[in-house]
Amino acid sequence: MVELASEQASELRVFPTLNAYVGDMSDHHAFRLGGEPYLFLSCGRGRYYHDVRDDLTWINMHKVRRIRDFVVALLRKQTQPPSTPNRRRPTRPTSKSA
Repeated sequence: MVELASEQASELRVFPTLNAYVGDMSDHHAFRLGGEPYLFLSCGRGRYYHDVRDDLTWINMHKVRRIRDFVVALLRKQTQPPSTPNRRRPTRPTSKSA
């Protein structure tokens, strides 16, 4: 599902990875420890990540918008009913008036 949604998120590089590779960078840590499923989205670590100098000037708003688009696409995929093969409707006999 993530891969399908990422196709609709232009200019956004999406790749699933293990927590062991990125570590507990955010609030998903509590979910991971509790055994709950989670989806962690990140723009990566900036120069002043979680530092007193970490403010809005360091946030890439263009990338934030792309992540928003990805989340919207992901939610849309989640709420769509599963696709079913096209089935022909049974034909009803027609009565012809004489």
